[in-house]
Amino acid sequence: MFQRRSKAAILTGEPPALIALVLILWSTLLYLVISNCIVGSATIAGTSMKPTLEDGSRVLVLRWMTYLRLPARGEIVALSADNGEGYYVKRVIGLPGDSVTIRGGHVFLNGKKLWEPYLEAATSQTFVTEGSRRSIKVPPRHLFVLGDNRADSTDSRDFGPIAAARIRGIVKPWLTLSP
Repeated sequence: MFQRRSKAAILTGEPPALIALVLILWSTLLYLVISNCIVGSATIAGTSMKPTLEDGSRVLVLRWMTYLRLPARGEIVALSADNGEGYYVKRVIGLPGDSVTIRGGHVFLNGKKLWEPYLEAATSQTFVTEGSRRSIKVPPRHLFVLGDNRADSTDSRDFGPIAAARIRGIVKPWLTLSP
């Protein structure tokens, strides 16, 4: 009624090398899709986001969120550098249509002083250097970004509003991989 199959009969069929190759190819494809479209990682290099993110911290970059919406004001984003190599990690301050003014060491958004609880008292002053922008209206499909350590950050004060297309993902500070 039932026939007992030998182990040799069970192993016949696809060669093990072919099965291994298919598994490796599928694994590689899955890795590429996840790391390029869903979630990636970045290492914080420098102190421009201190105290929120420390130098050397590894953070997860939630890429999939940028397919659904623009980052919200106050969110931290990873954006591609001007030369296309690496990322900047900055906080979104102004959205399209917003008027951002830096005056007396403070940021004003649409005429109202911006409350920024994430800044340390020692670095809470926001200054502009000679030649940088003091007041700007954020164009459509652009964002105004600043580092949390205003004294040591290259950001929209220097390079102007950034195109939303440069956003590579949203960084959640509680998803830090290492201090």
